[in-house]
Amino acid sequence: MKKAKELYKKDNNQNSYWGDFWYDYQPMLDEFGEIIIQEDEEDYQGSTFVLYKLSNGKYGFLNFGWGSCSGCDALRACCDIQGVQMLMDSLFEDIKEFDTLEDVKTYFNDEETRKLSYFYHTEEFVRFAKRVKEL
Repeated sequence: MKKAKELYKKDNNQNSYWGDFWYDYQPMLDEFGEIIIQEDEEDYQGSTFVLYKLSNGKYGFLNFGWGSCSGCDALRACCDIQGVQMLMDSLFEDIKEFDTLEDVKTYFNDEETRKLSYFYHTEEFVRFAKRVKEL
């Protein structure tokens, strides 16, 4: 997997760096594995939900929140590329792994488990979970 300094160069034309801060999570999300499904809330702050096929052959689920300023968004709060790398490492570690696609579907069909999640009722998560179940 590439390191943050390779993904977030000022001159890489990916528009992930603007002024004095980073704002685009997509380069790091693309590095974590093959994205099967991704849903992002459409607002100035919200959550992203990603289902991966991981390099180890397993499946992974990542969800994280983001915002519009350095006070409410971890990437924008990074002061240097080492901070971006720490965030990237942390998000990668937060990926919940599943052995099989059936295990993923079982997880998303277990409403009792998901009801405890802050994102359970959001429109984007409902759409994400529906897409996972249809795989």
